[in-house]
Amino acid sequence: AEIYLREVPELVGQPFHALAPAFPTALPVGLVWTERGRWRSALNPERGRLVRPDEFIAVIADEYEASAPTLGVPLPVPPPVSLLIEEVDPPLVRVLILGWSHKVPTLLAELDKFTSQRHEVTILTTVSIDERAFQLAGYDLELERVEVSHVEGDYNLMSTLRVARPGDFEHIVMIASDWLSNAESSDARTIVGHLMLRELFKGVEGPRPDVLVEINDASNERLFRERPGEVLVSSKVEGSMIAQVAMRPPLRAVFDALFGPGMPEIDFLPAIELGLDTSPRTFEELRLISLSAGVLALGVRLGVGRSERGGGVQLNPSRDAEFALTEKDDLIVLVY
Repeated sequence: AEIYLREVPELVGQPFHALAPAFPTALPVGLVWTERGRWRSALNPERGRLVRPDEFIAVIADEYEASAPTLGVPLPVPPPVSLLIEEVDPPLVRVLILGWSHKVPTLLAELDKFTSQRHEVTILTTVSIDERAFQLAGYDLELERVEVSHVEGDYNLMSTLRVARPGDFEHIVMIASDWLSNAESSDARTIVGHLMLRELFKGVEGPRPDVLVEINDASNERLFRERPGEVLVSSKVEGSMIAQVAMRPPLRAVFDALFGPGMPEIDFLPAIELGLDTSPRTFEELRLISLSAGVLALGVRLGVGRSERGGGVQLNPSRDAEFALTEKDDLIVLVY
């Protein structure tokens, strides 16, 4: 699924939160417009916000053709914000970060935005603790839901990796280090570390940590095929975003809002916090329930598929797709 922009003069003057029926195969997520020569956006805008002339409607769809609106359909009044999300004690999630780069402070800041869980983060790298503290101080982080522990050591040594007890964590993030002389050296260390993790977990029964591997060189991605875990090629992600903005400049405002500091944010909302039982509901019903809680439903994350490729995520499912959500399932929502 991708984000597309549609200018629909026929929908000018309509409340944004009533637009969903006009996009049967897409999900409206916000509005984009120009102001003093710069692109601006409002994702999950305030209730009652109307579509204005010359504004684009940002939607999530599987392809551009699927983002087309269906005109002339009734647009019912959206439900008022009347459902209070039942706050439960956020679970503690343990994360092990192997490696160090300038992305780590931003990663910690992003983890702190997850209101539905707390994080206990351990960072293992050969970069000195003093150097890490110096770099983190430059970001002026004020972490409320993230507790950080620093360990100095080389995760390419099996003895160091055993002491870190990676099996005690729910998630392991292998960062492509930027302190080495070149990307090839960084990827080589990451690949060796990943092989050592596999060796460490060989024969271990029960659940294993989810592993996310960041690499610099896309040609190394083939080395991780048919192996558990997710691989992120930073250059491909950055290149894709640059290409999309180059072809569709208004998307810059959407990316700035989603990946910049503060809100809005895409979050995982446990179904239990919406007071949902296990009765089957269509995604349209889940969307309306979420709307009454002040958030936009973008999809679901099912617990039964959490360990599979894709993490059990279904983004922009069919409106009539049915889900019997349990306490292990989440709604993927856009929060402001």
